[in-house]
Amino acid sequence: MQIATQQLLVMRGVNPEEGEQRLRRSFQDDCGRLIARRWREAVADDLRSREDQPLPPEDLVRQSVRYGSTLLAALVTDASIHVGQLGDGDIVWVRADGRIERPFYVDEPSIGTETESLCSRDAALRWQAVSLERSGGGTLFLTSDGVAGSFATDTAFEGFLRDRAQQGLECGPAEIASRLPVWLDELSARGSGDDITLAMVQLPAAEPAH
Repeated sequence: MQIATQQLLVMRGVNPEEGEQRLRRSFQDDCGRLIARRWREAVADDLRSREDQPLPPEDLVRQSVRYGSTLLAALVTDASIHVGQLGDGDIVWVRADGRIERPFYVDEPSIGTETESLCSRDAALRWQAVSLERSGGGTLFLTSDGVAGSFATDTAFEGFLRDRAQQGLECGPAEIASRLPVWLDELSARGSGDDITLAMVQLPAAEPAH
């Protein structure tokens, strides 16, 4: 997570005068590759620090599997929401009027529990990224796969997120933050049984361009 955050901050620091389009292209074309490269370097450094003898390259690749992680990322600007995904999990944009957008939703069953991750040899090629218009505002959710897996249907999962978005507007972020651990523990206990993670960001309507 730290590596991805650092890379997103670098991208967010692009000179605004260079334009939203350049940031959009960089996020979609380069972000996954750069995060995957920095992740491999960090894993290799950690593995070397734990060994008395230098590890050959093939051992570095083999042992990196235990560090594997899926990735959900979001970069918010004044005009857009840039989101990217590698592996399972869900990114859901609940607009202010209740409409739901799931840019990477695939209505196909998974094979067991296998998924792509940062340890995949072709991780950079598996990176998916799109940009969403922020106009009108809404609530952005990034959830691990265990959240959706705790519901019998996609409709129930989306309804849960829509309710959380509305509660966020009514109660404020501090109240939601205090309730969220209880909600997630209850979900996991009655559903998937996984460790589950949910990030929630409320975004006001974008300011009109001048």
